[in-house]
Amino acid sequence: MRKRVRHFTQILTVLISGILFASMPVSAAEAKNSSEAFVPGTIVLSDSWQEGTVLGDGVRLRAEPNFDCTIYGLMYYGETVLVNLEMSTMTFYYVKREETGEYGYVNRGYVLVGDSVIVSED
Repeated sequence: MRKRVRHFTQILTVLISGILFASMPVSAAEAKNSSEAFVPGTIVLSDSWQEGTVLGDGVRLRAEPNFDCTIYGLMYYGETVLVNLEMSTMTFYYVKREETGEYGYVNRGYVLVGDSVIVSED
């Protein structure tokens, strides 16, 4: 009888843990879809938002932080964006375009954030 109770308790613990962890966001992309996440149109600039500048022409604004997703539009050199560092990933920044108000992800290599300095080989 004790083995059954212990076995049942272990199975119940595993199931509850799986449910709890499955409902937690594991990336900025999933966090943006959760109820506590960022809602477009209601931003309050905080430490997580910084101004950035686009460094290329035809830089893609993407729906998700990956290369196989919908492209919302193209951005061009010198365009100003707001970058949310909390919702960004290691490869993509989550940005808001100041010109159009669109939100999306941009490859980090094409956005200069804050007071960073560009070093050229010339």
